Amino acid sequence: MTRLVKEKVSPNRSLRAWEIALLILGFPLWFPLLIAALAVCFSYYITIWSLIIALWSVFIAFVASFLSGITAAGMFLFQSNPIPALAVFGAGIMCAGLAVFAFFGCIAATKGILLLTKNIVLGVKSLFIKKEATQ
Repeated sequence: MTRLVKEKVSPNRSLRAWEIALLILGFPLWFPLLIAALAVCFSYYITIWSLIIALWSVFIAFVASFLSGITAAGMFLFQSNPIPALAVFGAGIMCAGLAVFAFFGCIAATKGILLLTKNIVLGVKSLFIKKEATQ
């Protein structure tokens, strides 16, 4: 892979003097634009993964609500409050059901984002490394 990259990156011809001069004179313009473009791409990547983290956080919140709901229902029963115990137990069971659905949704979303990330990396790689034409 590194040999292939070195072959592709090595220039086929040397740069002319006017091309070097344009690169140097244009540096104050094209370098900040390049940095801004890279920053925007990086922020999109971070935003996508932060959405996945938020989805997994919701799943963990459902599981924690289930566990605390069952615990609170036991405490209410211990204090002889059956109506609040039943309500909190029902809410805990509802959170358990939502946690099951959220788990499968999180798995699917994570797999989708991993596939998207892989396709983006392969797309960027294909911009720099073209496949050789078979003869």
